[in-house]
Amino acid sequence: MGNYVHRANGFETGQFPPETWRPAVLFSRRLREVRQLRRLTQEEVAYRAGIAVYTYRRLERIGPGVRQRANPTLDTLLRVAAALQVDPSVLLTTRPLAGEQDPRSR
Repeated sequence: MGNYVHRANGFETGQFPPETWRPAVLFSRRLREVRQLRRLTQEEVAYRAGIAVYTYRRLERIGPGVRQRANPTLDTLLRVAAALQVDPSVLLTTRPLAGEQDPRSR
């Protein structure tokens, strides 16, 4: 285990962020939120992105103990963003989507 420093979100040096704030979890959660806002199924997004449904499902997996969470390539990230019709930065931000409550205030 290593140190995690991110004082902007209230974490101090030497502490790990909660599981919900790790980059892979944030990405997976955001991906699912955007897909659901677009009212698309995982299969539809995978088809539009030109990737296997299994691969897409791995991108959305979250939670402790998930062993097969994907680590997408830049190409995959760009394809999925295009399939969802969003800028790739939307999938990588921690800022709430329009009309969404900031999860840190829950």
